[in-house]
Amino acid sequence: MKITFCVNTLKLTGGIKVIFEHANHLQKLGHQVTIVYPYNLSGKWFAKDGVTAGAKWLKSNLQAMLSFENHHWFPVKAKIKKVPSLSAKYLPSADVVVATAVETAPWVAKLPLECGAKFYFIQGYETWAMPAAKVHATYKLPMTKIVIASWLKRLILKKTGER
Repeated sequence: MKITFCVNTLKLTGGIKVIFEHANHLQKLGHQVTIVYPYNLSGKWFAKDGVTAGAKWLKSNLQAMLSFENHHWFPVKAKIKKVPSLSAKYLPSADVVVATAVETAPWVAKLPLECGAKFYFIQGYETWAMPAAKVHATYKLPMTKIVIASWLKRLILKKTGER
């Protein structure tokens, strides 16, 4: 099976470590796993004045982009692919595509079927990333939800009615 994990960073976090562990395990079982991460989750590379704005954006975000490269803190067996955004044209064809954060969920929800069946791997109540109402909205997106704890399952059901 071909599986794509869409992540928002490769920085040292517990959630990313768990995704790397799952990717390695799936790879060991014989699946083809790709971890995809974007330069820019907003999808906006250039402002109205084109290249000049793009150069300014690049300069102001260069340090952040370089920090994405540092995933060597964990031995990842899966393929890691850096893309401009999580739009379909940059993702591989797969059987399964997995959103792994509130920032990646809206992107995955919009992907066509050739990118894979859509799943949302929820490891926490990510109100640190965006306001609660926006987090709840991601739970209503048309994807199969996978949670790591029964308290998350109950919270999602209570806040959104989604199972």
